[in-house]
Amino acid sequence: MRISFKKLYLVSTRLIKLNKTKSKNLKNIKKNFFDRDYFESGIETGKSCYVNYRWLPDLTIPMAYRITQYLGLKHNQTILDFGCSKGYLVKALRLLGFKAYGVDISSYAIKNADNDIKKYCKLIKNKSYNPHNKNFDWVISKDVMEHMTLDAINTFLKTYYKFSKNMFHVVPLGDEGKYRIKEMHLDKSHLQINDEKWWTKVFAKNGWKTLELNYKVNGVKDNWHKHHKFGNGFFKLKKK
Repeated sequence: MRISFKKLYLVSTRLIKLNKTKSKNLKNIKKNFFDRDYFESGIETGKSCYVNYRWLPDLTIPMAYRITQYLGLKHNQTILDFGCSKGYLVKALRLLGFKAYGVDISSYAIKNADNDIKKYCKLIKNKSYNPHNKNFDWVISKDVMEHMTLDAINTFLKTYYKFSKNMFHVVPLGDEGKYRIKEMHLDKSHLQINDEKWWTKVFAKNGWKTLELNYKVNGVKDNWHKHHKFGNGFFKLKKK
């Protein structure tokens, strides 16, 4: 799970500033960065905001339901969770009756994926971003693309241009190298600190039209919205 919003304030300002400086200097993140320390003791190790990342049905199932309602998903559609981690959103979507799959670059996360859906989650190897080799009606990512280099983002968007017609992405927004939600600097693997216009241009460059941009989707990252009304962008895209 991610550490609670209130507890994040207990983390020192010095740590936030330190990680902010480091994130500016990082040009790439190695796959092995997303290891046990990242997911289970992120605050203690200074790697992330994760602590004992585990299945929380009371949180994840309602969030998954809200996403399906917002996007108008149908049960006969296939959904890919890009950057699925241990597959909890995949599990929630499947419990709701959807054909969901996941991919991630973290071998630790995939090896420790929930047993109920492990067979639906695959490891990304050698920039083969579609290891399932399937077409998907929707490709979803939540808090993923800020971890990627621009080259990796372009490759991802171009790859799934061939395999999907719709996308939905949730990313933290920033201005001039600073996240609007300062706690986002706590994650050392955050590389992209950009505003709405930047993301829209990147999507368009790779053949994706932004149909909707919202700063709030009920049931998804609600606590962060209370902290900053424009801190996260929710992008609904369609292939041009």
